[in-house]
Amino acid sequence: MGVLFNDIEFAVLGSHIKIPMIFLVPVMFLVSLYVIVYFFANSTLALQHTEAFLSKELGGKIDVGELVVQPSLTRVHLYHATLDDPEGQKVFDVEQIHASLNPTMLIKQHIDVDSINVVGADVVMRIGEDGQLNLLRALGVTSDKKDDAPKDDAPSSMPHIRLGGLSIERSSYTFILDDVFEFTIPQLDLVQGEINLGPELLVMHIPHLLVPRADFRYYNELFDFPEA
Repeated sequence: MGVLFNDIEFAVLGSHIKIPMIFLVPVMFLVSLYVIVYFFANSTLALQHTEAFLSKELGGKIDVGELVVQPSLTRVHLYHATLDDPEGQKVFDVEQIHASLNPTMLIKQHIDVDSINVVGADVVMRIGEDGQLNLLRALGVTSDKKDDAPKDDAPSSMPHIRLGGLSIERSSYTFILDDVFEFTIPQLDLVQGEINLGPELLVMHIPHLLVPRADFRYYNELFDFPEA
């Protein structure tokens, strides 16, 4: 232990400064902790743990091809990510997601994203016979409940999610209403939107949305057209 009290001498602008080695122990501990966290965040194990945790908490199935966390630990990149609803139907798949996180909110188990850029997303939203939107089912916002089911006053474990500074590029969107009609936007671009998601809450703010084309399809049952 005596070696920890030895001095380390530095030469600064011609002056010599001596610092006891024991003062460097907290610094070395923090550096080591940072290195461990950084390499773990970029590991396959961390990706698998994150996928399993989110799939369990939200209800749908999340799959990410690659997760890259920058040295700041606040800038995250996801590649080839998909989200399926509890029935296994696709809600979206996306080529790239680049996000800047607010790490202080993670302590409160909230996901707060200051800016997020989505590139090459293919989104399919569907309202089924039960009247529920597949996106909300995949995110755990709604669930099947019976009228006579006992009420559970326990707080939901779902974290509050805020996606600020949302930009979407080169993406497509399809909406299907229970085999009644559907419409598809083959190219969609969004600038500086915001989404707030929580238990039984979905709020979207979209100041600017570019939709050069939309294709509508009405099924023959709507107007009783004969089969082709």
